[in-house]
Amino acid sequence: MPGILISEGMRLRITDFTLTIGKDGSVDSSMQWQVALDVWPMWLDVAIDHAIRAVEARSELAKEFRDANGKIEGDVQARLMSEEAKAGMVAIAAAAFALDNFADVIREFAPDFEATKAEWRKAR
Repeated sequence: MPGILISEGMRLRITDFTLTIGKDGSVDSSMQWQVALDVWPMWLDVAIDHAIRAVEARSELAKEFRDANGKIEGDVQARLMSEEAKAGMVAIAAAAFALDNFADVIREFAPDFEATKAEWRKAR
């Protein structure tokens, strides 16, 4: 089925719109459609979910230490430390992707972004 799917987080832009009316009254038109998906909210969700999982793994590890009076099994300690580290790594990477994509999205609304960036570099 032809059409344009627009869902949450998507933008639709119509560019290069031309409308021509001929001497005989005939009408001709053309336009270009652009659809964009802003993924920064999704990356932010991923970052939050994994940050929560990292905190949960850390809490589980602390509980295991308390329950075992500091004599936790090595495999349990290794598993929970690995879970915390992996979840934290994904959270950090996803947050970086979210920030990068957010910057790209708002850049188009910033007045003369390149000139402002040059001024910042010059002023340090």
